[in-house]
Amino acid sequence: MRREKEQQDKLDMMSSTQLRRTLLKLTSAGALIASIPGRTVNAGISNSIVASGHGSDFANGESMQVVSPGYWKTHTGDWGSIASTTTFKNVFGELPLNTSATATETTTLLQVLESPGQGKSGLGGPSNVNYFLASFYLIAANHGRL
Repeated sequence: MRREKEQQDKLDMMSSTQLRRTLLKLTSAGALIASIPGRTVNAGISNSIVASGHGSDFANGESMQVVSPGYWKTHTGDWGSIASTTTFKNVFGELPLNTSATATETTTLLQVLESPGQGKSGLGGPSNVNYFLASFYLIAANHGRL
């Protein structure tokens, strides 16, 4: 019986050693594979800003002019195909966000640009979000024209 116990202990020890060796081989192989340089996830995307490492070509090589909300307020003639009577709701699908002033279905982009802030007559909303949304919309709509 003692002999069987010794043999069993020997088998357990060999099994344990074999298990440790296998584990060591697998972790070493994993570390080796992980250290091999490879392509990035986005490297296969053609014309990708992320893969190219720069965002300078998102406008097809054209520079984009960013102008202030105040510019749009005073230069309605530069709105291009966007009429100064265009309503905020038609563009964004909702009334201007959280304004103290009474915004209606007919509140225009121009009215929002003329009434920044959140005071009694302000249509700008919190941190002038509506004011800047109107401006960004006009910048995008007139890209390449200014």
